[in-house]
Amino acid sequence: MNGVDDANENVIEVPRILPRGRHSLGDDVVKQSQRVRMLEAMTACCAANGYASVSVADVLKESGVSRKTFYEHFVNKEDCLIAAYDSGLEKVNERIAATVASATQGGENLLRATQSEYLDALADNPEFARLFAVEMLAGGPAARARRDEGFELFVSLYRALIAQDPNIETDPSEDQIVAAIGGVAELIRRTVSLRGPEALASIKESAANITWTLLSGLQRAPE
Repeated sequence: MNGVDDANENVIEVPRILPRGRHSLGDDVVKQSQRVRMLEAMTACCAANGYASVSVADVLKESGVSRKTFYEHFVNKEDCLIAAYDSGLEKVNERIAATVASATQGGENLLRATQSEYLDALADNPEFARLFAVEMLAGGPAARARRDEGFELFVSLYRALIAQDPNIETDPSEDQIVAAIGGVAELIRRTVSLRGPEALASIKESAANITWTLLSGLQRAPE
């Protein structure tokens, strides 16, 4: 066997549902399974009823864990919301990173390809899309601060893409980059709120053109 096969053999799959009764799973695996279920439960409850209406009891019922277990993982409801946001955003960023690598090798328009994958990643995970675009704004100061941190990650990403994209001949300012990302973020929020995450695919062209107009002064993004 090669090194990759050996490494894969050592990966322990975390079960979605823990077996009943006695089992051989270690404490770390059990805790990770519980945490994943609670994050999924928070995301689902927010999508169904809105964060303001979600209680810790709702998360417990949806995830099937005890109140004691919840507070072993999270300080409060908002802490769980933030963890669910972090988990979902990590998955979105993984897809974006793969797209950036592919687009760079293929000579595609980096910003268009990245933004398209960003919207697809949200549309493919509609419950998280609502938490990401709408419900984080309903959280407290800590949730809004984490959302701001996520926004800054996109600012850094766009700055790096602009440096690599030969289609952008201008040198947009920090304010232009923030305005472009903020404009698309508001378009996403409004679309998810009024039409649902399934409508995100329909705003790809508008999102691309908003970004291109603000970053380059052009009215339409190149293919």
